[in-house]
Amino acid sequence: MQKRTKTWWESKTTRKYFFYFYLSLVLFTTLLPSKELKQSFTDGFIFNGADKIVHVLLFFFLAFFYDEAFEQKISSKTIVLIMIGLCTEVLQEKLNWGRSFEWNDLLADVLGALSYFFIKKIKA
Repeated sequence: MQKRTKTWWESKTTRKYFFYFYLSLVLFTTLLPSKELKQSFTDGFIFNGADKIVHVLLFFFLAFFYDEAFEQKISSKTIVLIMIGLCTEVLQEKLNWGRSFEWNDLLADVLGALSYFFIKKIKA
């Protein structure tokens, strides 16, 4: 019988690289100074609060990459993702880059992560 070779996505190492790369993108976009953000990103929003949709999507995909990269209980993964969201909000407040802690952003982060795990559960 012929040995089956793994595809590039089946490698846990590859999945971890993707997670860490995506995490760095999330941190970059959530910690970007507001001056830079307003000029390059928020001018294109169609309605007020659209950035919350961006937070939901960022954390939905962060949950996906985290879930694919690490073998842990969903509850543990959820706690880690909530802590990442909380840390980004605290850093926004403390770095004095024109950003501030927003509970609604944290709520959107949590909603994005929970949405991924909910969809995964109902598809299983």
